[in-house]
Amino acid sequence: MSELRSGDKPDPLATAKPKESAVEEDLSALGIYFRQMGAVDLMTPDEERAAANRIISHRTAYWRAIFTYPPFVDGLVVLIERSCDEDKQPKEALEELRRTSRKVRDRE
Repeated sequence: MSELRSGDKPDPLATAKPKESAVEEDLSALGIYFRQMGAVDLMTPDEERAAANRIISHRTAYWRAIFTYPPFVDGLVVLIERSCDEDKQPKEALEELRRTSRKVRDRE
């Protein structure tokens, strides 16, 4: 390699430091993530089960409220009729659902 003379600029390729590879960057990011997660209190298995059961319970109550709200029933029945093959539709149950919903709606 030739020596630099005064006024010459150094070759950027010769002075460049090798960059971390993508894998090293990923491992570094993963290491940061695990260090941060290590500082967080995690739930015990029993706490996780209790939280999951609460989520299931709330989700069930949410859908039950939607499916039993009279103004939504006709739209839900139409959606079921359009989504299911005609031979697989529970026609009697859907018609009963419509009748019951109308009775409740008209009563209010």
